[in-house]
Amino acid sequence: MVTHGNIVSAASVMKLVMGKSSLTKEDRMISYLPLAHMFEQKVQTMAFLEGCSIGFFGGDFKLLEDDMRALQPTFFPAVPRLLNKWCEKARSLCGSKVNIDLNSINFKTKEELVSAHHMLESFKESLGGRVRMIITAAAPLSKDVFEFYTKCLGYEMLEIYGMTELAGACCASLSSYDFKGNVGSPSPCCIIKLIDVPEMNYFSKDLKGEVCIKGHNVLKGYFKNPEKTAEALDDEGWFHSGDIGMWLPNGTLKLIDRKKNIMKLSQGEYVALDRIETVYSASPYISQIYVHGDSLKSFLVAVVIPSKEFVLLRCKEIFENKTWNEICGTPMVKQLILEDMQRLGTAAGLNSFEQVKVIHTQPEAMTLEGGFLTATQKTKRETWCKYFAEEIKAMYECNEEIF
Repeated sequence: MVTHGNIVSAASVMKLVMGKSSLTKEDRMISYLPLAHMFEQKVQTMAFLEGCSIGFFGGDFKLLEDDMRALQPTFFPAVPRLLNKWCEKARSLCGSKVNIDLNSINFKTKEELVSAHHMLESFKESLGGRVRMIITAAAPLSKDVFEFYTKCLGYEMLEIYGMTELAGACCASLSSYDFKGNVGSPSPCCIIKLIDVPEMNYFSKDLKGEVCIKGHNVLKGYFKNPEKTAEALDDEGWFHSGDIGMWLPNGTLKLIDRKKNIMKLSQGEYVALDRIETVYSASPYISQIYVHGDSLKSFLVAVVIPSKEFVLLRCKEIFENKTWNEICGTPMVKQLILEDMQRLGTAAGLNSFEQVKVIHTQPEAMTLEGGFLTATQKTKRETWCKYFAEEIKAMYECNEEIF
């Protein structure tokens, strides 16, 4: 239950965060996100408080840019997936004419500079030509996308961290140039503390722990659900977010993990990694599995230790003179396992974004002694993530053009 007071509190303090860049009655917003979305409600409330005008898109997302050209907004809310899409569009637009790196903005000749300038100006016109600020939330922006909008287009970026239970915000960061890599400082309407999560080796004495919020923006509870309310709100009124954060030396907060292994993909969809691993573990071809998600990516990948017995039962005649290490990494084995994972995922009702798209196969089992498992044989996610960092990077890189 999020009250009117919660929303007004979270929206009104943004003026303090934005400073000289605050909205005015001269600003104009385009509304295209679902009106039930707390992020949209918050940004609209910010506009109402300052007397901004708001225009609503025609309803067809494919024609959003046409609506923006007609309305000529000066600011708008955006989720990273849309910003990523537009960034790639601009890259292809400029790349077809000139050989430049949009991230470092290096130009070999004056002609390249002029040509790139025209291309970028054309892109800005496709958004109406008057945009000065983008307000983003729902998932983090990557550095290269952030710097494209700030350095190449000259926009200011207001990044907000929050959730529905917090009326959309508990931290915010405004930047017109430098990428900060954090979610900013606590909003003036709330206070934040980090508490110990011993089972994940996060302790507040190390400036790491679960992010807990208390303030005027915190929900009153969940409607007719006292059990869930008691889980989220403690006796002192602290809301337990489930996010793991760490304090940086400059007083800003950086998110580093998720307490219950529920994370958000770049398009804003939540995925429960533990649940997905449980579904896939039913495959006879899988001995161990680690499902990995990245909030800057739109799909999941996985590290799989195949079941030697069942894989060889299916493929032994085909790979008669090969060792297990050679067999394990072949495209045929990967396809066999991935197809069975897809079958199990579909049967379990997993959505498309919850289905793993790429796997890396490892011949040897990961052990308790090696630090990959807990005493109860649960996956130590941080250890797997660090150990297979290069393989995870490679899986994303070889498929980033597809998804």
